[in-house]
Amino acid sequence: HGCSYGLEQRMKVLVTGGSGFVGQHTVRRLLKEEHSGTVVDYQADDSDKAKQIKINFVQIGAEDPKCERLFADTLFDIVIHLACKTSSSASADFDKQNMHLNHASLNNILYLSLKYHVRKVIVLSSYAVYGKQDKLPIAEDARLNPFDLPGYHDLSRENQCQEYRQLGLNVVVLRTSYI
Repeated sequence: HGCSYGLEQRMKVLVTGGSGFVGQHTVRRLLKEEHSGTVVDYQADDSDKAKQIKINFVQIGAEDPKCERLFADTLFDIVIHLACKTSSSASADFDKQNMHLNHASLNNILYLSLKYHVRKVIVLSSYAVYGKQDKLPIAEDARLNPFDLPGYHDLSRENQCQEYRQLGLNVVVLRTSYI
């Protein structure tokens, strides 16, 4: 089957934000590897075409309390948390709403993952936590020095992950580039 990203055979995987660009590609790969999956997304596609690919689409946000029923019913092995609203406006209120929603959804997913004994949680972050660096490429252990709101926001979310890591949850943070 090729590279399975450390996933064993026929795992139950939850992908939050699975209708986005990265999410769609992640879901396709999981299906190719023959894992069963659930997508939680405000924009989840419940059309006939989507149903044909044998994945459960649930049209709610990752912060929604209804997510607990999914965790209780499915007992996921892996959770891939891609849901994260980004700023598309210069409005400070828009940024505040996004930050609140992003923290609430991440906290809900981490809490439920711990409660329902998820084996691994993968959370998307970005290289913005490093800020400007003199040396490129940026080394993973480079000093964290965000200089803008997105960088501070990602670092704050990573700190949430660290708190759950200290409680025993296996959380992996992926710092991706915007480019």
